[in-house]
Amino acid sequence: MTFIQFAFNNVGRNLRQYVSYFVSCTFAVTVFFMFAVIVFHPDLHLLKAREIVRTAVFASEVMIYGFSFLFILYSTGAFIKSRKKEFAVLMTLGMRKFQLNLMLFIENTIIALTAILAGIGIGALLVKLFMMVFAAVLGLEQALPFYFPATAIKWTFFLFLFMFEATTLVVVMTMRNKPILHLLRIQQASNRNPKFSFIISALSMLAIGYAYYLAYTASLISMMLRMFPILALVIPGTYFFFSQSLIALTSIVKRIPRIYFFGKNMLVFSDMAYKFRDNAKMLFFVTILSAVSFTSSGILYSVYNTVDQQLEDYMPQDFSMVSLKNKSDFHQSMKKVENELDENDIHFNAMYSTFIILRLDGGKQWDHIPVTAYAYSDFVRMARMQHKQHALPAMSNKGLLLWPAVLPAYPYKVPSTMELSSDHMKKSIPIAMAEDIYNSTPYAGYSIILPDNTFQKFKNQTAKKHIHEQYAIQLADWRKDVDTLTAIEKTVPSEHADVQSKGSVYLNMKNGTSYFFFFGVFISILFFLAAGSILYFRMYQNIDKDLYHYRSLYRIGLTNKDMRKIATTELGYLFFIPFVIAALHAAFAFKALHNMLHASLLTSVSSVIGIFFILHFFNFIVIRNIYTAKLKQAMK
Repeated sequence: MTFIQFAFNNVGRNLRQYVSYFVSCTFAVTVFFMFAVIVFHPDLHLLKAREIVRTAVFASEVMIYGFSFLFILYSTGAFIKSRKKEFAVLMTLGMRKFQLNLMLFIENTIIALTAILAGIGIGALLVKLFMMVFAAVLGLEQALPFYFPATAIKWTFFLFLFMFEATTLVVVMTMRNKPILHLLRIQQASNRNPKFSFIISALSMLAIGYAYYLAYTASLISMMLRMFPILALVIPGTYFFFSQSLIALTSIVKRIPRIYFFGKNMLVFSDMAYKFRDNAKMLFFVTILSAVSFTSSGILYSVYNTVDQQLEDYMPQDFSMVSLKNKSDFHQSMKKVENELDENDIHFNAMYSTFIILRLDGGKQWDHIPVTAYAYSDFVRMARMQHKQHALPAMSNKGLLLWPAVLPAYPYKVPSTMELSSDHMKKSIPIAMAEDIYNSTPYAGYSIILPDNTFQKFKNQTAKKHIHEQYAIQLADWRKDVDTLTAIEKTVPSEHADVQSKGSVYLNMKNGTSYFFFFGVFISILFFLAAGSILYFRMYQNIDKDLYHYRSLYRIGLTNKDMRKIATTELGYLFFIPFVIAALHAAFAFKALHNMLHASLLTSVSSVIGIFFILHFFNFIVIRNIYTAKLKQAMK
C-alpha cells in the first residue's frame, strides 16, 4: 500500500466525521460560485443598477470567503485534535513528523478537491435557478442568460484550494512541537466537579435581562446610542450564561428531588454539568452565530416585506409637488399630472395650497432654523383628505410644530414659546406639538401650522421668493399604481417643481432592500450551517469519552433503548438550548426594529425563526441518528 493510498483510506475511515464539514464547505463553495457567476456575467452591464449589484455581490463574496476561511480553520483544527491519539500511535510506530504532516496535507487536499468540485458542480446545476430568483427578487424584467462561467470556475477553484491548504498549514504548524505523550493525553477529560459562581451566574442573567430591556424600549433615535451597550452586555452575558449559569441551574435541579430523581433525570443531569463545562465556548459560539443568522435574516426580510408600511408612516402624501421659481410652469405641470391620471383612469383627490418660509428662534438647538409655515385651514383640508382627523388638535393663537407620529418625541426640549420672523415681521407665539401630515420640502426640515390670520399677516410681510405653492394628491390605493405614479413623476421637469412620489420611492427602496435581502439570506444560511457543523465536530471530539460513559451504564443494566433515550436527551440540550437563547436574542432585536419601523413584524419573524427551526431540527435528527448508531455499534 502506497502512502497516498494510506491517506485515501484514512479519509474513507473517517467519512462520517467529515460529512457535516464536507456539506458546509460544499455549500460555501456553491454560494461563492453562483455569486461569482453574476460578478463575471458579460450581460451585467445591461442592469440599470449594475454598479450597486456588482458592489453588493462582491461584498457578499468577501464575507463568504472570509467567514469560510475562519470556519475551515476551526474545523481543520477540530478534526486534527480529535485524531491526535491516532497520530501519536502512528508516530510511536515510526512515522516521522514530515510524513505525518504530508499525510494531513494529502487528506485535506482530497477533501478540498472533492468539496470544491462538488460545490462548483452543484452551483452549475443551480445557477440558472439562482439567476431566475435573483431577477425576481430584484424586479428585473428577465433573468440574466446562461453562459459558461469559465472565469468564475477558475477563481472559485483556486481561491478555495488556497484556503484549504493555508488552513491546513496553520493547524499543522500549531502541533509540530507537541510531544507524543502530550498527544496521548490531550483528550483525557478532567474528572473534577464543575465549579461555578452564583455571583457571576446572577450577573450574567442581569446583563442579558438589562440588554433585553434596552432593546424592548428602544426607539429610532435611542437605538443609535443603545446598540453598543446592548452588544457589550449580551456577548459576555451569553458566554457566562453557558460557562456559569447553566452549571448553576443544573446544581439547583440536583437539589430538587422530585425533578432530579424522576425517570432517568439523575443520569442526564449528572453528565450534563460536565458537558456544559466542557462545551461552554462551543455553545457560546454557536449561539452567537445562530443569533446573527436569525437577526440578519429576520431584519432583511422584515424591511423588504414592510417597505409600503414604512412609506405610509414616513411619507404621508401619495404625490406632492412644490413650486420652484417659475409659477406658471408649476401650474402647467399640475395640469399635466391631472391629465395623466385621468388618462390612466386613476381616481384621485387633489389639493392646492401655499406655504411660506420663515425663521424659527427658540434658543439653543432652535436658533435660526428655517421652517415651512402652513395655514391652519389648509392643514385641516389636508388631514381630511388623508382621513387623519385625529391629527387635528384644538387651535387657538398658538403654533403647531409638526413631528412625524412614527418618531419618538423630539430629543431636545421644545420651548413653550418661540419667535417667528419673516423679511419684515417678527412675532412670538406659543408652541405645541402635532402630527406631521406633509411630505418634506427642499426648503426646510420642520413645518409649523399657524392660525389663518397669523399666517396671512406673515404672508403679506414675506418676499415673493419665500412664498411657494404645493400640490398634493391622494389615491385610493397607491400600491396599485406604483408604475404609473413613477412614470408621471418623470414627466414633470425638475426645474418646474420638486416632486415626491410614493411610487418612485417605493421602487427605489424595494430595489435597495432586495439586494441586501437576497445576498444576506445566503450568508445567514451559511452561518447557520456552520453553527450546526460546529456542534457536529464537538460531538465527534467527545465520542470516545461518551462511549466509555455509556459502556459503564450498559454494565449496570441499562438497555440500548434507555441509553438511546439518554443520549437523545443530552444531545437535545446541547442542540436546542443555544437555539432558544439565540431566538430570544433575535426576538428582542426584532422588537427594537418594530419600535423603529412602526411596522408589524410578527409574520416575517415567525416565518424566519420557523424555517431555521426546521433546518435545525432536521440537522439534529441526522446527527442524533449517526451518534446513536455509533453508540449501538460500540455496545456490541
